[in-house]
Amino acid sequence: MRIGTWNIEHLGHPLSRSSTGKGILQEPDDIADYIQECNVDLLVMQEIGDDDGKPSARTNAVLAQAFQLMKER
Repeated sequence: MRIGTWNIEHLGHPLSRSSTGKGILQEPDDIADYIQECNVDLLVMQEIGDDDGKPSARTNAVLAQAFQLMKER
């Protein structure tokens, strides 16, 4: 089994990102590409922000779009 980890750096909160990524929202297509190309059985992701504004839901629109793209491929 291959296990990977990815610190995606403040997904959903681009102004919290550092350096050259500050203010730039990660793209769903890029995230889907990376997940599919990393060739792991289990991928742990850190620093994913809740961006729906509902404390009960805890979702991230960019990550949801990336997963949808992966399903369509």
